[in-house]
Amino acid sequence: MTCKRAIRAIYDTLLAQAALKAGAGALVTLSPKHFSRLGEDIAALVRAPA
Repeated sequence: MTCKRAIRAIYDTLLAQAALKAGAGALVTLSPKHFSRLGEDIAALVRAPA
């Protein structure tokens, strides 16, 4: 994993945890694969914009 990729993964994880903590109904992202791999709870929140 490159350094840039690792940093992106850290930010994705922080955003996902913030969404869970805030009780968000959805996490809208252009990169759903990045978030779906973080667990079932987060994968259930992930939405791609239409």
